[in-house]
Amino acid sequence: MEIMSTVDSLPYYDRDLDVIPNLRQRIEREVELELKGTLTPPQSNGDTTQPGYHPFLSQYPDLLGLSASSSREQDHLPRRNLRRQLLDRSDPVYQSNGASDTLDTQRFNIPYPDDHTKLEDWQKALSNAKSQLEHQRLRLLNLNLIGKYGANHWRLSNFLIEKEISKLDKVVEIYKSEIDNLNRRRKANQTDVGDKLTDLAQKWQNLISTNISIEITNLNLKFEVETLRQEANNLKQRVEET
Repeated sequence: MEIMSTVDSLPYYDRDLDVIPNLRQRIEREVELELKGTLTPPQSNGDTTQPGYHPFLSQYPDLLGLSASSSREQDHLPRRNLRRQLLDRSDPVYQSNGASDTLDTQRFNIPYPDDHTKLEDWQKALSNAKSQLEHQRLRLLNLNLIGKYGANHWRLSNFLIEKEISKLDKVVEIYKSEIDNLNRRRKANQTDVGDKLTDLAQKWQNLISTNISIEITNLNLKFEVETLRQEANNLKQRVEET
């Protein structure tokens, strides 16, 4: 089974900013250049949540406009459907553009029949009156139920919401504690690993220095050997000449 290993930085141990000259200034310049290339959120009395602003989509106006239009269509759709249900379908204003600025209350009236002599018209008027009376009775019944049980239901709803908030607060505290413990373990681990890395780096530097010294010594010895060899050859030539 292959074991996956991850490489973690050592933010609790790295001292590069303090050791390497001008590194902090270089990093600050890079961060400043990066920030200049990003869009700054609009300021509105300290509030960066103006309508139309999105932390990511603001960089792409076409997508932002599409998202905003879709959101507006979804927001107005239920109200538009409700308005169409309440409007009189025979209204010429509704037939022309499907909307009206005022609510049509004509169907809530109880008009007298146009022809007082027709029994059918009186029956329709009576049926309409009974229907309106039943609707009114249901409205009063709903109002009585709201007055009787609405407050308790609202208190119960608030109690359940507060209970859920309390649970979420406890979960947040648990996660915060776990994060703190994780950071403490990371700091202890990184400090231990950092000390080992420092020791190994020091040993590496010592070995490199020793190797360089040995290499220089070898070069000097080779030079001396070559010099002695040349002197020996010169002496040999002199002896042969004599």
